[in-house]
Amino acid sequence: MQILVQTMTLIYLTIWFRINNNIINNIKTGKELPVFFIISKSSCLTQKKKQKMNKVVVTANAEGKVVVVSENNPEFGYIRVTQSRQIFDEATGFVKTKEVGALVLGTVADLNSLGWRKGQELDGKIITKEQLKPFNNKNADRDYKVAGETQIVCCVDGEPIYARNIYTGNAKAEDVRIQHTNVDEIREAFAALKAQEKDLNP
Repeated sequence: MQILVQTMTLIYLTIWFRINNNIINNIKTGKELPVFFIISKSSCLTQKKKQKMNKVVVTANAEGKVVVVSENNPEFGYIRVTQSRQIFDEATGFVKTKEVGALVLGTVADLNSLGWRKGQELDGKIITKEQLKPFNNKNADRDYKVAGETQIVCCVDGEPIYARNIYTGNAKAEDVRIQHTNVDEIREAFAALKAQEKDLNP
């Protein structure tokens, strides 16, 4: 029995080495590859194409301008970029494909020097960054993290959470999230909205 097992193992290894040697020789000489190898290679290329579909895209305003000049200070401006992302709702467990946007801020001169065009695809990612300090002290309320339709500001022990979408060239960057503590307040607000919907649509 032991001799039989050793013989079968030897046969298997011999066949395996011959197949691999044939593949290597075919690659070197330019000959056709085995069908299973071609299918495997095709699958890898398909996967790469799927990844490329999720690029960050440069947009333009209604006037077709990529660099939008600030109304308050003509020396500064922004470029808006978008990306299709899968957003996971930690409260419900649902996933939703959503287009997110971010503003690349800077001086008009620096933004123009990027040479970005409408529809151009960029490497990188748009992430959501949350923090307890305002991103902009002059218009802090613009960046409040709001709990959906309730319009209630998410807070940590009474302090508001600020959230902003940011473009980064690092495709592996992750969102920076802060867990709010006013959970009960938000739940009650959602419950009230649902009750209101039932009353309007009995």
